[in-house]
Formats: sequence, structure tokens, C-alpha cells
Amino acid sequence: MPRIVIPQAVRCVIPTMTSEFVILYKDTSPLSSVGVIELMLFSKNLTATTGNITPYICAALYYLVMTIPLIHAVTKVEHRLAERSKR
Repeated sequence: MPRIVIPQAVRCVIPTMTSEFVILYKDTSPLSSVGVIELMLFSKNLTATTGNITPYICAALYYLVMTIPLIHAVTKVEHRLAERSKR
């Protein structure tokens, strides 16, 4: 069982688990220092006082900067697993 079934199960579960990890990361506050809710509330307040949508754009860019490297790392792991399973 440890030599046959568990490695096969891990290969099948890794892509799903990494996708769930990305979704879980997106649903929680990035780095726990600046939460998405606080970031959006701050952006909303700045937009209301200045009348400019730039704070929303900055908040979106911050969120993208936080999640895109994670997505690339997960993609690399999945590609490595796919290459190993082809051998």
C-alpha cells in the first residue's frame, strides 16, 4: 500500500489541493497585515473624499501582486507532477 496506492493517490490529489490552497488564500486576508476588507474600506473612503477611482485600482494591483506569484508556483508544481507521471 505505501509503495503503490499512496503515491497514486497523492498524484491525483495534488492538483486539486493546490487549487484549493489558492482559493483559500484568496478568501483570507493577504499576509494578515492588511486585510482585503480593510483595504477595500480604505479605498472606498479615499474614493468618496477625492472622487477618484485610483484607490480601487491600487487595491486591485496589490491583490494581484499577492496572488499571481502563488498561482505561478502552483502551476510549476502541477507541471512537474505531470512530467513525472508521463515517465
